[in-house]
Amino acid sequence: MMNEHVTRPGKAERPQGNGERQQQKSERIADGVRLTDVKPLPDIPALWRMGAVVATQVMGVLALIAALYFGRSILLPVVAGIVMLVACYVVNYVLFRVFFNYGFMRDAPVYVAAQDPQGLFPAWHALVFYLSCLSAMFLMVNFDLWPLTTVPAIVRQPVLGLVWTIVVLALGGAIFYVGVVAQGMDPVAFMVLVPVPFIFGTIVVQNMLKGSLFGKMTQPGKGVLNVVAVVVIGESLSWMYGRLAPLVTGDVRPGPPTYDFEIWLASALLSVTFPFLIYYSEFFQFWPLQGTDAKK
Repeated sequence: MMNEHVTRPGKAERPQGNGERQQQKSERIADGVRLTDVKPLPDIPALWRMGAVVATQVMGVLALIAALYFGRSILLPVVAGIVMLVACYVVNYVLFRVFFNYGFMRDAPVYVAAQDPQGLFPAWHALVFYLSCLSAMFLMVNFDLWPLTTVPAIVRQPVLGLVWTIVVLALGGAIFYVGVVAQGMDPVAFMVLVPVPFIFGTIVVQNMLKGSLFGKMTQPGKGVLNVVAVVVIGESLSWMYGRLAPLVTGDVRPGPPTYDFEIWLASALLSVTFPFLIYYSEFFQFWPLQGTDAKK
C-alpha cells in the first residue's frame, strides 16, 4: 500500500479494512514510554507531494513562455512578474486537472476521491512526461536555442516562444516514448535515470559554471560538448546522492508501490539542492567566493 508503514515487531496483526487502517493509532507502551507508529499526513498522498515538488520545475517552462509574451507588453517589471506568476499557476492548474489521474491509488488508505483530478493519464506518466519536456527545454538551452536562432523570422516574440514550446513538446514526447513506451521502463525509474539528472546537470553547467566550459566555441559543437558535460555531471551527482540516501534518511527502498528511493532522489536533487544553487549563483552572485571586482 502507498505510504503504509511496516508494523512494529511483536504487535498482533489481523486483517483490516481501509477505514480501520486510517483510524488505528498503533500505540504500545515500552519502559513507561508510549510509542506511536509514524503515520502519513492525512489526505496528502505521496505522489501528490511529489507533484507539488516537481510542479515548481514544470512552472519553469510555463514561466518562460509567459515571460516571452508578457514581458514585451507590460512595462513595469513588478506588474510583469505578477502577471507571469499568475499565468503560470493558472496554466499549471489547468494542466493538472486535465492530465493527472490518481485512480491507481484507489485502494490506498491515503486516497481521497474528492482530491483526485481524475484526468486523462496516470499521474506518474503525466509527471514524467512533464519532466521529459523540461529536460528537452534544457537541452535546447545548452545549444543556445540553435538552430532556431539561425532563422530570422523565428527570432522574435511571440513567435520564438511558440516555436520553442512546440519543439520542446515534440522532443519531450520522443524522450518519454523511447524510454517508457518503446523500452518498457518503469516511468519512475526512467524519471530518476534520465530527465532528473539531465536537469540537475544543466543547472550546474549553465548556472553554476555560467556556460563557461566551452564558451569560446560556436554552435552546434558547443551544444554537443555542453550536453556531454551535463550528462557526466548530472549522472555522477545523481549516483553520489543515491549512495548518501541511507546515511541521511535511512533505508529507502526503490520500486513500486511507494518508490521511496526515487522520490527521495528526485526531491534531494531538484527540490532541495537545485533551489540553493540558484539562490547562491543568482541572488548572492557567488559571494563571497566571487568579489565585486570580479563580477564587474
